[in-house]
Amino acid sequence: MPDTELEELTRSDTVVARSGDVLFGKLRPYLCKVLHVPDDIQCSTELLVMRANERFIDDRFLYYLALSKPFVEWAVATSVGVKMPRTDWAKLSQLELPNCRR
Repeated sequence: MPDTELEELTRSDTVVARSGDVLFGKLRPYLCKVLHVPDDIQCSTELLVMRANERFIDDRFLYYLALSKPFVEWAVATSVGVKMPRTDWAKLSQLELPNCRR
């Protein structure tokens, strides 16, 4: 087997995700690629890293929210591109949720 060299990643190619964060795949958001991060990791900038403000929301709720139909539909609606649609945080963060407080 020939020697294979892997491209070395730089800090600008990756983003840090901490345990409890939620990752959402920007590319083809209709595929609903979501992960609740179990341990601190570095990941591709092709993933949005969402971190719950623990004063207001539990990270597990954020995970289920990212899997929900309204969230994914909004991600699709705000994506750009035909062959390789991609969403971004500036647009995705505009999703308005009904006030759930009583």
